[in-house]
Amino acid sequence: ENGANGSTAFVDQSTYARTITAIGNAAWSTAQYPTGMTSSLYCDGAGDSISAADADEFTFAADFSIEAWARVGTASGTYRGIVTRWGSGSEWAMGGPGSVTNKYGVMWAPTDVSNNILTDTGTIPATTWVPLMWTRSGNTHNLYVSGTRVATGTFSTNLTNRAITVSIG
Repeated sequence: ENGANGSTAFVDQSTYARTITAIGNAAWSTAQYPTGMTSSLYCDGAGDSISAADADEFTFAADFSIEAWARVGTASGTYRGIVTRWGSGSEWAMGGPGSVTNKYGVMWAPTDVSNNILTDTGTIPATTWVPLMWTRSGNTHNLYVSGTRVATGTFSTNLTNRAITVSIG
């Protein structure tokens, strides 16, 4: 969906029609957006995001794909979650730059198991829109940046269902 500049109304157009909640100063922006769009979610890096309540579909125990366009104003070592389901227990996140300075990556932590991490080998370009995708097929996880697979790993542990919201931004 493309929103009006400054609007804080976000609509889930999927068949689930979940309620989307704007947090902080999260709003639509027509000042910067990826090719083919007319607006984007703007978060200023100070606690802004949009969220949806927990649902079984966000557990990802089977094959999945998560895709997003991302643009960071400045590439620093501060973690910026792009799409996350992070809290107490089994969790996952796709973001950047994170603890590995200036890299995109994904991380998931099944309950009582150490974090699994895939990290891009390149550097995040500041102020440039970049398409990201995290896929799981069987036990193989892949991270794609700008259509190129940049990291792969095999992990057999599934995430368990926890009551944790999903956040974007």
